[in-house]
Amino acid sequence: MEPIAIEVRHNGEWALVHRCQGCGELGNNRISSDDNEFVLMQLATRPIAFPAFPLEPLTRNSCEGPPSSEKDAEEEEREEEDDEEHDVAALPDRAGHRRDRQ
Repeated sequence: MEPIAIEVRHNGEWALVHRCQGCGELGNNRISSDDNEFVLMQLATRPIAFPAFPLEPLTRNSCEGPPSSEKDAEEEEREEEDDEEHDVAALPDRAGHRRDRQ
């Protein structure tokens, strides 16, 4: 029998989920005081350490779209600065005259 996971029962008790290496049948047994606690914790944290699906989409707002690379972010920042300069240059001064871009 190969241990594959930990089950937490409704009363909070842990059980070891195991698979028969011969037929593949699943079974479970309560953990005992002589079970290796380190190995039990490894089994319990396996889904977090090695998720079955990518977690990146869960950490990103779905409306933002795909993440930008650093280079893309720097380019966007430069474009925003250029736009701001352009907007300031297009505004009239206090006398109502348009400013010349430098």
